[in-house]
Amino acid sequence: MGIILHSPAALLRRMLEHSRGGAHARPPELVLTCYGKVECALCDKAKEPLARVLRPYGGRVRAEWVDIAADPATLARWGERIPVILAGETILAEGKVSELRLRRALAAYLASDGAGAVALDRPAEGGGDARSS
Repeated sequence: MGIILHSPAALLRRMLEHSRGGAHARPPELVLTCYGKVECALCDKAKEPLARVLRPYGGRVRAEWVDIAADPATLARWGERIPVILAGETILAEGKVSELRLRRALAAYLASDGAGAVALDRPAEGGGDARSS
């Protein structure tokens, strides 16, 4: 899985474009925010389990990485905890990311109506069960 690093300002700009019906294609139903740094071994190690957890959702859930080094406030808030993976304001995983724990946390978040009106409690057709492993 390739990593796309955004500054917090760039991420906000993209979110606003989507909310205004900008030139981008229809956004996925849920975007996880992943805080990390370019040269972070734990961040690099988190990418594969994250990709495996998201794969069954067929693009309806995806991750956007934010480089905490780009903003002093973001660095101060998350610096010692990275990588940190959030759904909205809910922390799904931090530090050493376990695929099983992340899968369970995402399923619990979706089941708790944390995703609002978005119905993502199951992976896309033919994608396998997101809760297995």
